[in-house]
Amino acid sequence: VTYKNARRAPEVVAVTPLDRILVETAQRQSDELTNTGMDIVEKMSEYAVNNYNMDITIRNLAENVFFMNQSYISHLFAEKKGISFSAFLRMIRICHAKEFLADARWSVTDVALMSGYNDTSQFIRIFRQETGMTPKKYRIFLKNGGSENESRES
Repeated sequence: VTYKNARRAPEVVAVTPLDRILVETAQRQSDELTNTGMDIVEKMSEYAVNNYNMDITIRNLAENVFFMNQSYISHLFAEKKGISFSAFLRMIRICHAKEFLADARWSVTDVALMSGYNDTSQFIRIFRQETGMTPKKYRIFLKNGGSENESRES
């Protein structure tokens, strides 16, 4: 094995068949690490989608589900998805909350709990930040025939 241009990261040139096998194995392992990162992100996403109504924190996921460093999986998720895990979870919860609000049988408190929020005030505040209206106004908006495309107030 020889190295070209020693000042930068060395570019490995395989000279013998054994060298080629070693280089290919190293490249495959590097690709697998990249894929593993994406696998972790996909599993985190799937976990959020399936458990949005539970008390989920990145710390809990890191310590009890993935057994990895909290900072690492947080950074990995944001890097691969382009959005933080908490923002992703919030998006999922608000999407479900909108569906629940379409059913008048559920109170706003019920909708908050079913969407993963234990604090109704926090739910109302976050819902308003994400949609531009309170859950009650959103429900009225739906009742009056409003569509999802019109739900975001300017």
